Amino acid sequence: MHRCPDCGERFEGNICTFCGRPIPQEELEQEKAVQEKSDEQENINNSEEVSKSTVENTALNSAGVQPVNEYAQNGYSTQSVNNYAQKNYNSQHSYGNLNYNNSAMPSGYTNQNQPFSDVVNTREKKKSKTARIVVPVVVSVLIISLCVIGYIVIMNVIKNNKFNKGIGEFTGADDSAAVSSVSMDLDENSYCFYTENDDGTVTVTGIDTVDYYNDFKDEVVDDTYNFYFNIPSEINGKTVTAIGKINPTNPLSSGTLHIYITVPGTVKTIQSDTFKLSEHVREITFEDGVETLEPDAIVDCYSLERVNIPESVTVIGEHAVGFFIAGDTFSEPVGKREYTRSPLTHIYAKEGSAADRYAKDNDLYIEYN
Repeated sequence: MHRCPDCGERFEGNICTFCGRPIPQEELEQEKAVQEKSDEQENINNSEEVSKSTVENTALNSAGVQPVNEYAQNGYSTQSVNNYAQKNYNSQHSYGNLNYNNSAMPSGYTNQNQPFSDVVNTREKKKSKTARIVVPVVVSVLIISLCVIGYIVIMNVIKNNKFNKGIGEFTGADDSAAVSSVSMDLDENSYCFYTENDDGTVTVTGIDTVDYYNDFKDEVVDDTYNFYFNIPSEINGKTVTAIGKINPTNPLSSGTLHIYITVPGTVKTIQSDTFKLSEHVREITFEDGVETLEPDAIVDCYSLERVNIPESVTVIGEHAVGFFIAGDTFSEPVGKREYTRSPLTHIYAKEGSAADRYAKDNDLYIEYN
């Protein structure tokens, strides 16, 4: 360490770090001489110590005495403990000992070979994160698969059971027309399902709204589809004398469906529940020749606005037209049900006809034609 003769600051080296002045040459030579003298004296001392130690060891060896261990001279035990010479200490536990308990170790370590519980297992964390992603994906795929399978099954059922489309439940014909078989055919001209009876007549068992929709060419007004089904008086040269339950299905994916049905005069009797819960039927027309409307012939048709009844109909049973089934009596047989009057249905008939008298007796809307 030098003191600068100019600025007075202390510094190391040969140049002042504060003002840049170099150390005077005479001071450097003096410092060098002092250092050389110090080194020479140290070498002399080391040589004397080595000579002394050599003489002592030679004397001891000549006398048969082992030299005293340096550690023993200073009061240390020469026995090693845990691979180290300790100064009068008993053997201590090493770092690898199970009973070692260091309070400076991180929380979670114990002295019983237990795992470090506070450290999160990275692999398990990744597995957990992966599971949170994979499980919802798998569930979504399963749901979509089930929906697709369900759609395919439904479409196959519809395709393989073509003659069940739109026909509702068949209640049978009257006593005079025994049905020879439960199988049904389709009249492609009228879109009517039918069965041939043993007496050579035909019973219409339903209408095919699906194929009618596929062939639909009429104009759609305000997203409303109008389907017109004219039940023929004759199919394959055989007279249509009865109709079963007509409860058409709705093939539309969107929009409003209105169905208009015409019943030929060759059908003399409209049986009970023929039009029951036919919710898309907007209008029913009975042609001249129909004679009887049994009780509950047209019931629970919520969209029905107009029923055209000719003078040929002379017998109209209770609640045959213009009523809804009330409460939980829907499944009860005819005659045990409760009813409410339909506010929508209008009867179109000749004044003084049986239909006129029926409408007045039941406080129904009637218009004359």
